[in-house]
Amino acid sequence: MQPRPEAQRRGSRAPPRHRGPPPVQRLDLRAATAHQVQQLCFIEFEQWFPPRRNERASQGFYTVLQEDFYTAFALSGVALRSHRVCHIRDIVAAAGEQIRPYLTYLPGLADLMGRSGSYVAEWVRQFYASLWIDPGHRFIHFAVGGRDHRLYGNRAREILMVPDDSIKLH
Repeated sequence: MQPRPEAQRRGSRAPPRHRGPPPVQRLDLRAATAHQVQQLCFIEFEQWFPPRRNERASQGFYTVLQEDFYTAFALSGVALRSHRVCHIRDIVAAAGEQIRPYLTYLPGLADLMGRSGSYVAEWVRQFYASLWIDPGHRFIHFAVGGRDHRLYGNRAREILMVPDDSIKLH
């Protein structure tokens, strides 16, 4: 016979045991330090993006931890906003011709600054919550809309028009 827990009265029954998988443990990452975040994120790819999605994670996430990062982003109060578009001609007109070399030393930088497009804050949060950077900087892997994607450094260089392989992109 097992001893009765102190909070249990004589003659009463112990609470029923939990059946099924243990409840999901959530982490509130809003107050996490940079060191704590690094310890959570710098794990093997197979842990961050397991071959099979963790069924205990909400739809669109591969792990509960990715979902916790998303929740921290959403609840942090940081407002995500689309970037303003600045054409090089407008910057030069405002700051003078002497600024042009600072904006044109990287091929494609001026074009990137002046490019507009769709901005969906939900996708940005999903991207950052799921982002995994290859330790060798060969690729990044992320999920948006429940689908995972891999972007190799060579393809990113093509998109951004950065010709130099010695520049690490991540």
